[in-house]
Amino acid sequence: MSHGEIDRPGLFRRAGLHYDNLDQIGRHDVVVASYPGSGAALLGNVLLELGLNYVNPATEVLLPDGTSRPASEAAAYRGRLAATGDRDRALTPGSYHRLVPRFTKTHLYPDEFTGPPLHGVWLLVRDPRDAVRSWYEHRRSFAEPPWEQVEDTFAAFLGRPDYTGALPVDDWCSFNDQWLRRRPDGCVVLRFEDLKNPAAATGVVRAALQTVGLEFGSGPLAEALRRSTYERMRQHEDRAAAADPRRPQARIMRSGAVEGWREWMTGELADHFRGSQVERWCRHFGYVPSGTED
Repeated sequence: MSHGEIDRPGLFRRAGLHYDNLDQIGRHDVVVASYPGSGAALLGNVLLELGLNYVNPATEVLLPDGTSRPASEAAAYRGRLAATGDRDRALTPGSYHRLVPRFTKTHLYPDEFTGPPLHGVWLLVRDPRDAVRSWYEHRRSFAEPPWEQVEDTFAAFLGRPDYTGALPVDDWCSFNDQWLRRRPDGCVVLRFEDLKNPAAATGVVRAALQTVGLEFGSGPLAEALRRSTYERMRQHEDRAAAADPRRPQARIMRSGAVEGWREWMTGELADHFRGSQVERWCRHFGYVPSGTED
């Protein structure tokens, strides 16, 4: 899930598979942008269950005909993801119901996409308290390069600039702000919390798909969501993790909770989620800012 390679904190150079794939991303792609930890595994699983062409440029090689092939070095990680692992076992052009539009996951900022205009942009957001905590826990389990490793405590992680050069909460704000600025009239915003809400999820996914010219009935949408529950995806990962000797206890599907922050938030931690910028974006996306819950 890293953004690229780094020479020193805050200074990137464009390197790595995600950057190698940028030249293949263009007018047939709906870029699904999200700050890490925002629930891309859930949304991606739904799209794959619908037979759509969903790819992760950080773990697979994008090919000119619209197909892709998994990167061998990412096989163990990808195998933990339910529908992705299933697709990898029999990946052929015919394994998709359709190749176009292609849904392309990214955690990169929009200024990295300098090629042709995109078919569309979906911005997946999650309450910053849950997203930033999920990103921290993910890196505790899966980070490999020294610059991506995190401090022993969440409080220490929140209080120091990350490898982007920004504090993690500020990075969440900046990421969402810049994607909305890139597509002020055409960026579809999906909230993780709505995808987890059985009463809202079908309508939310249907409406988003309609913006890119795709129509699905309630039955297929409900089935794709049913096959993408946290419980089902966690069961798949438990089986895959048993065959992963390097990280048998680590999990991508860690909790999948809505408002999980209520279980661990303290006054000290809440201070990192206060301030005009994060409070403004919380309200923009429909989240109650820290300190104003009651």
